[in-house]
Amino acid sequence: MSAMTMSAPDVGTTSYGSPQVIVTVLNEDGRGYLLSWVESAFDTGMPECMAFQYADGVVTSWLDEAVSYEPTPEEAMADCIRQLKLLVLVKKERKMTDKSDCPSWAEDVPAPVDRDGNVVPLTTRELYDEAGRKFEVREIALVNFMIGEGQTWRVKRPNGLAIMLDSCHLECPDSWEQLLKDLDRAADTTGVIKCACSYLTGDVDTECDDCKSYKKGRWCTQIMVEDIARRIRELREADDAD
Repeated sequence: MSAMTMSAPDVGTTSYGSPQVIVTVLNEDGRGYLLSWVESAFDTGMPECMAFQYADGVVTSWLDEAVSYEPTPEEAMADCIRQLKLLVLVKKERKMTDKSDCPSWAEDVPAPVDRDGNVVPLTTRELYDEAGRKFEVREIALVNFMIGEGQTWRVKRPNGLAIMLDSCHLECPDSWEQLLKDLDRAADTTGVIKCACSYLTGDVDTECDDCKSYKKGRWCTQIMVEDIARRIRELREADDAD
């Protein structure tokens, strides 16, 4: 985001009559971003600003790189530019080969975590809802809301529906139905060891070294029973919490 120039604002209206402000933020090669703020978004009726990749006088991708819901164009565009600077930082972090030199998340910027506390890569394209249903992810973006303070990570689906990242799961959440499914699969398998393999990995032909549950010097059946007990306790605690 260094050595970039912001254009004068282009003030107008959208095709459906909402006031609109457009600016470009470009480098010396004419590449950068187009920022579009509308007073009333078509789908929500609320102020919204989006940033899109822009080069040679045209938008090169309509996948928004940043989004803000601040009420004025000045505040919203400043927020989008801050998000774009963070995006550049994240892209640089991915390119670094020595992880010990990777920068942490920017100061005062929360890490993108799911409901279970797992850090969610910004390139994630599939998540799970609370019911364990997998859904496609269009984008993960850091946003500010007009109501309340602070920042939060938002997930947008291909249909435009936006939900909070911390209400999603990076991995499919456990359930009584999933536990029974795993047990039924194991019960349908012949042989004590293969029964444990089927439960722990879903594949009776999995090699011990490829099994994430394998522990040298311990019986697989013992590991299986311990895991079943752990899942039952955690599921009961979840039921009690509800």
